[in-house]
This record gives sequence, structure tokens and C-alpha cells, in this order.
Amino acid sequence: MAMKLFLPTSNDQSSRIIFFIGWMWGTATFILAGAFQSNLPNGYAWNRYAMSAWGLEHGDFTLYNPFREPIYSLLLSGLGETFGYVAAGVWIASTSMLVTLFATGWIVKRLANDWAAAIAMILFPCAASTLSSTQWINHYPLQSAAFAVAVAVIVELEIQKSNRYLIPAALVIGCCFAVDVRIWMLFPFFLIILFLCRKKTPLFYMMMAIVTCGIPGEIFENYADIPENRHLSFHEKRLHQQSVVRRWQGFLNDPHVDKYCLPLPQEQLVEPAILLHPCARATLWHNIRSIYPKHVSASAWSGLAILLLFLPPYRREDRLRLCAFFCIGAPLSVWASWTHFPDRYMLIPLSLWQALIPIALYRFCSQYLPLKKSFPIITGLFLLSQIDDTQALRQQQTSLQKNERLQAAQIFVQTIHNDIAPLRDCTDINLEAAFLPQKPQQESCSDWVNKTTGKRWIILASKERDMLTKEWKILSKTSKYILAYHSG
Repeated sequence: MAMKLFLPTSNDQSSRIIFFIGWMWGTATFILAGAFQSNLPNGYAWNRYAMSAWGLEHGDFTLYNPFREPIYSLLLSGLGETFGYVAAGVWIASTSMLVTLFATGWIVKRLANDWAAAIAMILFPCAASTLSSTQWINHYPLQSAAFAVAVAVIVELEIQKSNRYLIPAALVIGCCFAVDVRIWMLFPFFLIILFLCRKKTPLFYMMMAIVTCGIPGEIFENYADIPENRHLSFHEKRLHQQSVVRRWQGFLNDPHVDKYCLPLPQEQLVEPAILLHPCARATLWHNIRSIYPKHVSASAWSGLAILLLFLPPYRREDRLRLCAFFCIGAPLSVWASWTHFPDRYMLIPLSLWQALIPIALYRFCSQYLPLKKSFPIITGLFLLSQIDDTQALRQQQTSLQKNERLQAAQIFVQTIHNDIAPLRDCTDINLEAAFLPQKPQQESCSDWVNKTTGKRWIILASKERDMLTKEWKILSKTSKYILAYHSG
């Protein structure tokens, strides 16, 4: 008689211990990497996000960014007014990434088992952007958490097949959708799960769940009370996104993108028709070849993992795995065909990418290796094979960390903390955002320099250092920026 494969289930106590070890390993990696260290600003456009939240809180809607949904600004301003905006932003980001870690493990646990979940959580912090994202003062870590939680809840809905969870789950999913309009790419996945559960779910419950998904977003919009003139229509947002895509295309230095995309008029970008153009294939291939391997651990295994997911035979429980792969993978492929994926975009669907290989390993062992305890052995060997690759990814610096403006901001913040005084930033660093909720200074740069009394700081471009009077002392500088102090 053929030996049955030993694949521990969630009811097995040893498997729960394995899941806990994976969770603690991933958590410890985040903490040791500097999560919750709130003394330095970090992340793409961190200053604009902080000023947008401050403007929303204080009614200065000229500072508010209408391109984003208001939930992150509401959360950042609510905490920032008490703890400081930099500290609040770092805590939101760090907590979001820990939620993403757990949700990723839970997705893999439900689509495979606890051993596969442990692999996913151990490898998760090895992505290049993931560790630094715990200190990003922008909405991308929260967006990553919302994406992972939404997928986990939708998967759990199909597994539980109970009506009593449907409306609460729809409410949670609606909150995730409210974080960013791009999370709505998961809505078809939610609809298909409802369709699969239709025999046990009354039509009324299904309609209520669909309506509930849109309620949290409306609540947050009304609570923010943003003036009508600060709302952007879908057409205006699309025009803005087209300009962003064109800007990316301009400096990728990819010969295929240059050949097929740059000749296209900007108004044709981010349109369904572009998906049939060679530009879409060039962009997708650029992301797969040049971006994906830099940010996802074990990325070289991804092609084999996809192949394993599609190999027959199929069992009834494979239906959910294939449904998740198609319903989430298809919109992501469309998105990656429209635009280059920078660090912050890679962070959003990271849970799906990190879940792919452990789930494929589980399916391979459960269907093709009838050896007792084969899965723990295979997964152990897989983890050992990834030691060198994951260490290289951890040491890899993201483009954000190489940005001189960000490096100058971090250096200057540390210097100013040694002697807190009013600050005027006359550069594109906008470092006044690091000291919110203190009201930003309104004086002109020349008046700020020429004022004769009081301690104060100023940041200038290096080429403008001649405007400083003899009372000012330069305490820190980079090749492009200088920080000067007036002792009063």
C-alpha cells in the first residue's frame, strides 16, 4: 500500500508551532532592521504626505493631495498631532508591514499548510524594499497591508462558507478598498468567491455584501470633509497617471521601452487599447526581467512555481488556489504592462508574490511525492538554498536610500534635534514637515536670513550660500544642500 504523504494540518499542534516560529522569525527580522525607530523621515515624497495630512487636519486644503484617498491622511494627522508626524508615520508603516507579514502567512496557511506559511514569513523580510518600508512616511505600507488583508479575508470567506461572516468580512474588505483605488483590483476576486458560495448564500446577503464594500470609503470621504474644488475626477486622475508613466519611461534606459513606448502620445498611455501594443509587452518584460528579481526573494523559482500550479491532476481544493492566481494575477499583469514598477509599487502586492513559491512547493509535494514527511524535508532544503540570495537582497540598497535629498533630510534632522529651534527650508527637501505639528514658517527666505534676533535654522541650496550673513554658521552640508544655524 502506498505511503500517505505527511502534511501537517492546522489542527496539528506541531504545525501551529512551526507557523508561530515563522511569524516570530519574520517579526524579529523587521524589529532588528529598525522598525518603529521614529527619529528619521524616510520614503518616497514623505514630506508631501506629511504636509497633506497636516493641511487636512488644519483646514489648509491647498496642501492636501487630492490624488490620494483621505484615509491615510486622516490616520497620520490623528496620530501626528499627538506624537509628531514623523513618529506617527513610522509607527503606521511598521505596524502595516507586520500586518502584511501575518496576512501573507495566513494566506499561505489556508491555501497550503503551516509549514508553507512559515517559509513565506521567513522569506518575506528578505525583499529589498520590505525592510526599509517600515520607516516610510507614505501610504504604501498601509496599502500593502490592505491588499494582503483583503486577500486573506476573501480566501477565508470561501473556506468558511458561513453567512454569518459575510457582512463583517465585506466591511473589512471595504476598509481595505478605501485605502487606495488600486485595491479595487481585488473586487472581481470577491465577486467570484461569492459566486462559488452561491448555493449556501442567499441573494440578499450577496447584494448586501457588495454594497457594504463601498460604504467605508464613503464614510471616510464624508468625515474628511474635503471641499469640492479639491476633488479630482477619474479623468483628471488618469491624466496625472499618464504623465507619471511617461516620466518613468523617459529614464528607464530600456531599449525596448524606448523603441515602442516613447513614440506613443502620452494620452494613449494607461488605456485598455495599449495592452495590445508592443509597448505593453516591453513594459511587462522590463518589470519581470529588471525589477521583480531585485525585490522578491527566490524570484528565480517563480516560473517553476507557476508551472507547478497549472500541472494536473487537480483536486477540489485546488479550485481556490487557481481562482486566486487568476483573479489577482490578471489585474497585476495589466498594471505591470501599463507602467514601470518602482520600489513603492512592488510593495503593494508583495504578499501574493511571496506566497507563490511556498504554495507551489506544497502542491508539488502533496501530488507528486508520495513520501512520508517529504514536505518538511523539501522546504528545509529550499530555505537552505536561499541563504545567499536572501542575504544579498537584504544588503541591497533601494533607489530611495540612494536619493541625496533623502540622505540630506536625515542628516539635517539629526543635527537640528541637538538644538530645536524654528526652521525655514528654502529647498525641495521641505524639511519643515519633519517637525509637524509645529506650524510651518511663512516668512520669505530673505527675511528669514536678515532677521537679527532669535535662534533659528535655514536650509539652502549650496549655490545660494552667499545669501547668508556673517551671523549664520554652516553646521552640515552635502553636495547640493547646506544647513545653517543662527545663534540669536
